[in-house]
Amino acid sequence: MKKIITTLLFVFLTVTIQGQINYRLEGNIGRPEITDTLILKEERGEIVDGFIATGVLDTLYIVKGEILPIEGRLSEPMMARAKGKQILLLHIILDNGTTKIDGIIDGSIVRQSGTPLVDAMNQMEEEHQLLMNEFRRAFSSGEPIDTMGLIALEDSFVVSVISAHPSDPIGSLVANDYASDVSVLSPRRGLELINMLVPSWVEKEPRLQMLRRDLQAKVSTGEGMKFIDIVTEYNGKQQRLSDYVVTSTKTRDWLFLVLLHGMTP
Repeated sequence: MKKIITTLLFVFLTVTIQGQINYRLEGNIGRPEITDTLILKEERGEIVDGFIATGVLDTLYIVKGEILPIEGRLSEPMMARAKGKQILLLHIILDNGTTKIDGIIDGSIVRQSGTPLVDAMNQMEEEHQLLMNEFRRAFSSGEPIDTMGLIALEDSFVVSVISAHPSDPIGSLVANDYASDVSVLSPRRGLELINMLVPSWVEKEPRLQMLRRDLQAKVSTGEGMKFIDIVTEYNGKQQRLSDYVVTSTKTRDWLFLVLLHGMTP
């Protein structure tokens, strides 16, 4: 019996350890004029009273641009951000091993290296930059712009990234950003992109959950979809929105026939 308990305890500890990552964060932001204290927070967060509350992971100290190394433990890789009085650092990937920051891109997005997931992020950003260069060439060429072709190119790129990262921070970042953009033209397409992610992973991402609900609402109430009937009571009588919508539809059809046949009321 004692041997069985010892074996079960060993298995439990092994599973627990395997389900954790030990991260280290260090580097230099390339701004020697900056000395600041930053709060390192997870980008994921959780929904509290309809808002996303992000948990604090650690405190990050920057002295003359140099990041004082920190170490911590997480249950899985995570995207983080660090905010201080002078600076905001975005899209920091905390993974098993050392993430080294080496400068900042466009004022806030960090250049980083050190883990396989970070390397994949860098490759994705390089490929996206090549795509953006192609877009710029198309717009500056003076030739007619194949708008739908460019949209198809970007959509294909996004699909390839999400397909390669359906359950990690890279897939979440790309799905959230692109689904938000494409939803202006096609909420249904935005919803399809989010649904490419592993469902259990989406359930851990509040921003994706909120965006998915918003897109589902837009799809269900979009053009061509059945309206949501509203029932209310006025002067002791129950009235429905459908009563007025049907009347309006009949009136519209009658007016259409009048115009079609050149008739007058």
